[in-house]
Amino acid sequence: MGSGQFVGVPLGHDGAVMAAAFSASGRVFVTGDQAGLLYPWHSDTGRPAGPSQEMDGPVVFCQSTRQRDFIMS
Repeated sequence: MGSGQFVGVPLGHDGAVMAAAFSASGRVFVTGDQAGLLYPWHSDTGRPAGPSQEMDGPVVFCQSTRQRDFIMS
């Protein structure tokens, strides 16, 4: 049974997170928000894995490819 306590640091989104996906290796995950920003994170630390990317609109879908650590939105 969980304690209800946070396990890591909050992610750096200003708006609502609408989508998330792990890379094929599980080393990186991305989150996308209502403001149209896609953020990469290191899975082991929860720290940013690079700069955010601005999309043309809200990010409502993310998916990993099997061949590489590449995530589409």
